[in-house]
Amino acid sequence: MGAFPRPQQGGNVLKLVVNGPVASPLGATILSTLSSARGLQLAAVVDGNPEANGRDAGEVAGIPEPLELPVVADVIMVLASVAQSRSTGVYVDFTGDASAACENVRQATAFGLSSVVVGASIPEDDISGLYEFCDKASTGCIIAPTLSILSILLERAATQFAFHSSHAHIIESRADLAQAPSEDAVRLAQQLAQVGRTFNGIDASDDPARGLLMEEGVRVHSMQQPGLLQSTDVRLGSNGQMASLRLDITSHAAYMPGLLLAIRRAPRLKGLVFGLEKLL
Repeated sequence: MGAFPRPQQGGNVLKLVVNGPVASPLGATILSTLSSARGLQLAAVVDGNPEANGRDAGEVAGIPEPLELPVVADVIMVLASVAQSRSTGVYVDFTGDASAACENVRQATAFGLSSVVVGASIPEDDISGLYEFCDKASTGCIIAPTLSILSILLERAATQFAFHSSHAHIIESRADLAQAPSEDAVRLAQQLAQVGRTFNGIDASDDPARGLLMEEGVRVHSMQQPGLLQSTDVRLGSNGQMASLRLDITSHAAYMPGLLLAIRRAPRLKGLVFGLEKLL
């Protein structure tokens, strides 16, 4: 088995270098989606797990059909190989490691590849540095805190409702809540707080049962429970009326339209874009 897949016929094919835990549910969904997407070619799959090294990426991911593409550990080697092929390349990072993601984006940019970063909590200072680095190289990079297009539309709708509401609560549930509240809930609370209103009256209670008190009185209630991958319910209202905006995400497939959008748009950019919402 060669280090890279057989060339596909047709022009304007984007060659992809994918880096992250292949055997994870997200990794399996990403590989399954990208391996069958029109105009995309998996050029390399990188995973730091030594148990995956050298095995077929499809086998590691649990995909029924083999991808004829071995998992490798050296991201620099595969970035250089794609760059030497003179093809348009995109580096996709779903490692979840902010430090590694930043360094790998810099390496990909240096080799002339655009980048898409998924789910890494990158500090603001590092993002500022990447802005400058990508701008100087005139190379596209998309950092997407969320890939769910419906989540982004929910945030937009909630912000519009908030202009006409006196009370605002965010109720979130995650199958695996690494931190409470989640970054998605914090970002949504910050957006609601920016509409120029103070919510929930003079309620400044620190009772956990009332929810975490955020800026401008927005309350966030976080739960970890199985059943749904992710659920977000925004309750907004005023005297005599209440609105509930809810989105349930049941599988990682919900993130794939956003991922494909980011991959196809990244090569057209001349710098860094933070947030998939800027592409909609």
